[in-house]
Amino acid sequence: LHGAYRRPDLVSYYARLLPTRHVLAYIYAGPCVHVSGLFCHVLYTVSLSTFSQSEFLIAASFAY
Repeated sequence: LHGAYRRPDLVSYYARLLPTRHVLAYIYAGPCVHVSGLFCHVLYTVSLSTFSQSEFLIAASFAY
């Protein structure tokens, strides 16, 4: 197979955000769904928080 192909592991998630009139709906797909929807949501939350923290640290390192 192609070198860029990577088989998804259990902690992989694929999130889709669907804006509706009053709420935001997240639809998760991928292997994490086999554990639970809450597990997918926790993975998504952790990845967003670590992403924003890494951007802050990069910005702080340039300020130094």
